[in-house]
Amino acid sequence: MMAIPPVFLPAVLSYLIVISESTPTITPIATETSLGNQRNQRLTLELEEAKLKIARLESIFDETVQHINAKSLSLEECEKLIADMTHEMDRLQSDLSSLKVFLLFDLEEKKEAAADGGRIGRGGQLGTTAARTSLRTRSGGEEEIEVEGESSRANERLNQLEEEVRLLWAIMRKTNFELHHLESKALDAENNMNLVASQVETMAAIVTEQWIQIRQLEQALHNAEVQALTVKRLPTRCKFLEFLRNLFGNHLQKLKGILDSSLFHMESPLHQLEKIPSAAKKYHHEV
Repeated sequence: MMAIPPVFLPAVLSYLIVISESTPTITPIATETSLGNQRNQRLTLELEEAKLKIARLESIFDETVQHINAKSLSLEECEKLIADMTHEMDRLQSDLSSLKVFLLFDLEEKKEAAADGGRIGRGGQLGTTAARTSLRTRSGGEEEIEVEGESSRANERLNQLEEEVRLLWAIMRKTNFELHHLESKALDAENNMNLVASQVETMAAIVTEQWIQIRQLEQALHNAEVQALTVKRLPTRCKFLEFLRNLFGNHLQKLKGILDSSLFHMESPLHQLEKIPSAAKKYHHEV
């Protein structure tokens, strides 16, 4: 191997320093690729978790909708039952009022008829026998007993109707309370449904944003892989230069400073030597 003359040693070392600094390295690109893979994996996991959350929220949303539909159907049935009970109560109250009027009117008629029969009996023929008088008295007493029996039955019927009305009112109050409770539950379910819908929309927006970030990272990863392949295809001398830079990096920097100053001092005499022929030519033309 031919030895390098000492005169050219500064130039050779300076050339090696310049080439070693301008040569791209594989380590930063490999590091960037590794970081890109890690970010991509992390965002992929976050995306999967977001999808699971969305699926769970959609399931809760469907269950809430079904629950609200069931409550709405129950409310409709309760409202229909209340309407039927109200109609039945109105009918019973009307029947009760009619029955009271009818019984009072019938009782008054029978009392008047009994009173008229007694007056006719007293103002009749004076020669009526004692047996006929006894028969009329017995007949009038039977009519009074019959009127009292009908009045008692009417009172019992009225009491039964009033008891039925009280029971219907109690059932109606209980139904109204249950209806109010169901309406409160339906309102809470609707609020929960709105909250779940808002959460689903928020998660959908987050998933979309993360998907965009994943696409960007995939593009950056692709670019890094292309750069890594390009670096791998460089000549083998790059490895030698990388070895030199890692081994003599600090020394080369110091040597570069020394060489720069040396080259500056060497360039000054060379520059002066270059001026001598031009000055000679100028002097020759003047002569």
